[in-house]
Amino acid sequence: MMEEKSKNCLFCGNDNATKCQFCHLVTTCQPHLPLHHDDYQEFCYPFKIVQKDGVGRCLVAARKISAGDLILSDTAAAFGPRPETLKPESCSQCYKSSFYKCCCGLNVCRSCLKNHSSKAECKILQVSKYFDYQGVIRALTPLRLWQAQLNDRDLAARLDLLMDHDQFHGEEEQKCADNLVSITGFNEYKKDFLRCIGLLKTNAVEVNGQARALFPTFSFCSHSCHNNARHVIEPMDESFKISLYAQVDIEALEEITITYINLLRPTFERQEKLEYLWHFVCQCSRCQDPTEFGTQIGHVKCPQCKKVMLNDIAKESFSCCQSVTYVQVNQLTNQFLQLLNGIIKVPSSKIESEQLQEFLNLTQDYLHENHYLRILAKRLLSQIVSEPKEKKKLCQDLLQVFDKLDPGISHSRGMTLYELYKATSDQDLIPQIRQCLRRECKDSVAGKAYRTLI
Repeated sequence: MMEEKSKNCLFCGNDNATKCQFCHLVTTCQPHLPLHHDDYQEFCYPFKIVQKDGVGRCLVAARKISAGDLILSDTAAAFGPRPETLKPESCSQCYKSSFYKCCCGLNVCRSCLKNHSSKAECKILQVSKYFDYQGVIRALTPLRLWQAQLNDRDLAARLDLLMDHDQFHGEEEQKCADNLVSITGFNEYKKDFLRCIGLLKTNAVEVNGQARALFPTFSFCSHSCHNNARHVIEPMDESFKISLYAQVDIEALEEITITYINLLRPTFERQEKLEYLWHFVCQCSRCQDPTEFGTQIGHVKCPQCKKVMLNDIAKESFSCCQSVTYVQVNQLTNQFLQLLNGIIKVPSSKIESEQLQEFLNLTQDYLHENHYLRILAKRLLSQIVSEPKEKKKLCQDLLQVFDKLDPGISHSRGMTLYELYKATSDQDLIPQIRQCLRRECKDSVAGKAYRTLI
């Protein structure tokens, strides 16, 4: 049977593409068929990449996807340390504590030394006349991405489809590009360096707190504060793999969305961060709802009558007996945030439940019951309190919020149900917990919790 010719490859835009002979739903060129069809699992990944007005290229469901189903797997094109979180004494390769300095000037632990010394970045740094340690650390991941594209033109073609928001490049991006020019001596590649810096800023995801990685296909995922999918990152030999799963049922042609930011933040804080980092205003159903699906997670109480104030999105204020701006609310929130951070900055094993309870008592006259700072305190308290009735009540309070803001097969729901199970020994909770946590990394807290219930 003749294969149906189509316009463009899903992954690189090549016009020499054909319909998949297995699912007949998407088009790929022959080199990229393995990215769509897994021969080993005899499985076609159920997504398409389409162009949408106001969004750009994004993922949509090629068919109906059930909650818990795998949507895609992707391998990092490049990864490296996050300068703002990498400790000075940490290894620049694996981010663990290191007391060894390579001849190129980077901190590298002994277990990473052999592999690192064979890489091009080590050789470049050895002959470079420029060496400012923090400057090199900031430039390290863009340098790796640039080298990866030089060595793999197929990868470069895939990355060409991604946005880098070059119109928003500022002083920080220019300085990093200048550092790369100084490190490599290649002034003619400054534009390419800026492109790599922009790609990472726009598309990279955090890995293990101290690293960031760019996944070419996963990067097409759109944001929503009411997302329908979530991802899990696992280490591989010398790289990372990301897997995207449906968190709720997704209909055919429905846009596949993740959250770029912490869902346990009020709309005005989320919008501010999205606009600053990704230069767009989210228009999802949650952002359009002044009550945030009835949770009122950012609401405060009136200074005069102590009733919950109403949120006016258009005026960026809360009102009751008087009106207070988002700026004033943010100032109040930051005071309580500093107080909460002072409680939780100690190791979790030493946090005392009495301190968290005092925080909840202090904030009850100022913040809504579901305010995110109170939710954070309740979440931590639910993990350390031992009294079954108190633990059960805390978990039930949390689930009422998570079921609205992070519904379906979510990490937050799974871990809260796990704490509820420890309080009640209710066997009926086990299937729900396993469904939520079965995709988690084996070595993570959630992965270990899942294995205790197998």
